[in-house]
Amino acid sequence: RIPAPTPTDEVYLKRTDLAPKQEKQPTQLTETEIPVKKVLLTALFTLAVIIVALLAIPGIIWQYYLLRFRMAHPATNKPYWAFRSATYYLHMCGIIRGSLTPLQYARDIVDREMGTDMTSFMNIYLKRKYAKQELTINEQQKASQFLAPFLGRVREKTPLLSRILGFIS
Repeated sequence: RIPAPTPTDEVYLKRTDLAPKQEKQPTQLTETEIPVKKVLLTALFTLAVIIVALLAIPGIIWQYYLLRFRMAHPATNKPYWAFRSATYYLHMCGIIRGSLTPLQYARDIVDREMGTDMTSFMNIYLKRKYAKQELTINEQQKASQFLAPFLGRVREKTPLLSRILGFIS
């Protein structure tokens, strides 16, 4: 059973903080010296971590594209992630697309310079992307098997130094 509330007209509060205050003794602040060597080492370590993180970003993006390519379904997203991976890698190697369409880029620049067959892959990719047509089994296999030989051929034709500089700049 809930008790009935008591009607009240006035409420009186008693102050409890009227007791005399005891003064605290002031604490003495001691000055400690911060070693300059420790500050410099911490700053250098922090700067090194930031630089390494910034240099690792392109490689992380590249690994992300490869992972998405491996995990993609051959009938739907495999051509898209193969295209993204291939064009990202070409860009990092210094083979810039500029204002060309993807098909012109594949035909006029990549296939000529690298000796690859990116144009036939681009036809599959563009069919899937713009025509929204289902890919045949042969086209799915070609899209799935395009990236590894393509990257190998680009690695052969592109000097190691330009690839490294592309990924860290």
